[in-house]
Order: sequence, then structure tokens, then C-alpha cells
Amino acid sequence: MRPTDRTWYDLEAATEKLGCSRSDVKYYLHEQHLRFAVSAQKVLKPSGVVLLRNSDLPEAVQLRLNTLVKPDLMRCFEVSLDNAVVEPVQEPGDFLYLPYQWLSRMYVTEDSFSEVRAHMFELFDGTQVSLWLEEGIYRLWGERLQPINDSGLLENFIVSHEELERLSGTQGDSSVTPSEIRFLPPQKADEIALAMCDFANRYVDEFDKAPAARALAAYMVEHGEKELGFTKTARDEYDFNGKRLLLRTIRDRLTKYAAKSH
Repeated sequence: MRPTDRTWYDLEAATEKLGCSRSDVKYYLHEQHLRFAVSAQKVLKPSGVVLLRNSDLPEAVQLRLNTLVKPDLMRCFEVSLDNAVVEPVQEPGDFLYLPYQWLSRMYVTEDSFSEVRAHMFELFDGTQVSLWLEEGIYRLWGERLQPINDSGLLENFIVSHEELERLSGTQGDSSVTPSEIRFLPPQKADEIALAMCDFANRYVDEFDKAPAARALAAYMVEHGEKELGFTKTARDEYDFNGKRLLLRTIRDRLTKYAAKSH
């Protein structure tokens, strides 16, 4: 397999791909700019194990899932539903995704309280799914994952190529060299435009490439929280001094501010 064909990266490979430090990758995981990737083929390989979309489940089952916090295996196994109620996900993609914030919700094995068994994942697009064992009825199940290390992350975790591409994608024509990449605010710029261009240019100076919207948002949270009052409030949602700012808005603005578009 050629290097460009790889579908996942470990910590060291991800830092090289992103051109950042190990601590930066860990920060992206903590802030949900990246998620742990788990092979869908491995999870679904055992006979009778299926994925169900949480939104398809009866409301009572959804409520039960949302209130499960580190339950033991038997308590999870008690959660069941009629297998005629919902249809399994047929093509989940290469990977299932586990946000860092979900680790505290997953249940643990009795022999090792640091070992995670995940009963819920996300698809690439953020759709929440849960893992079930089909035995005439569906019973909630869990995939045994790596233990949690001293940093609070999964040991030997991987991240997917598609998420790294989404995080590290550059703006505009790839033929533009890093030294030529600049972001300029419009003539009548508001404080958001000024801040975005300032931090986007700082990002270029530091990493020799233009930031994608998600990478810029993470950079602004990390380096501009005190300076700007820029914080993350939810997935793909931020607060800029009391103003709600969505990731898609940042993406649209970043495209407009690219110097080559002026």
C-alpha cells in the first residue's frame, strides 16, 4: 500500500501528517476536533453484532442509553428491544468514531477498570449509533477497546485519514506556496473578520500552510481564549465574546478572506 493510500494514523504518524506536536493531536482529541477511530469491520465481525441508529430506537431505549454512565456489562446486557422495530446500519464506512468526552460514559470490565467497552459510536457524519447483539431480540453490546493511559486517552489509539483531511485541508489552490498564503479582512471588517485573519496568518507562519476551518477554530480556542474570548460551546459551535459562531460560518468567511480571492 502506498503512503497516500493509508486509511488511518497512529499518534506519531498523525503528528507528521498535521505538521504539529504530539500534544497538539491530544488537544484536538480533547476538544473533539478529532475522534478515536475504531475499525467497523472488527467491531461487526462477530456473528450477530449489529449497529442501530440511536434516532431509530424507541424513546424509552434512547433515554436508557443516555443515562448509562459506566454501567457494568450485565446492566448493559439487560437493555433490549424487539428486533423487528429497527433496521441495522448496512454500510457504516471503514471506521466508527468515539469522541473523547464519551469515554466516561462507556462501561468497564470487572477485571480492569481502565479497560473500555464501547456500546455507542458515531458515524463519520456524527450520526450516533449503538452496538447490539441479535439473539431473537436485540441486546446492548460493547466492543472491547484499548485501556486508558495516564493521559486519559486510549492506548495506541488511531485516527482516520478522512478526519485528518478534514482537519488539515488547506484553502484554495494547492499550487499556492505557504509564503504566498495570506488572509485579508474586507474593507468594512467586523471584529470576527479581523480576529480570524490575524489568527489564520499566525497559523500560516507557524505551520507553513493555510488552515482549514476546523483547524483554525481549534487554534483560536487554544491560543485566543483569553485574548479574544473565543471558546468552544458544542461540536462545530463556538462563542466569540457572546456571539454564536458556527463552523460553517468560519469556513465561509475563511474562503472569502483568502488573499488570492481579493
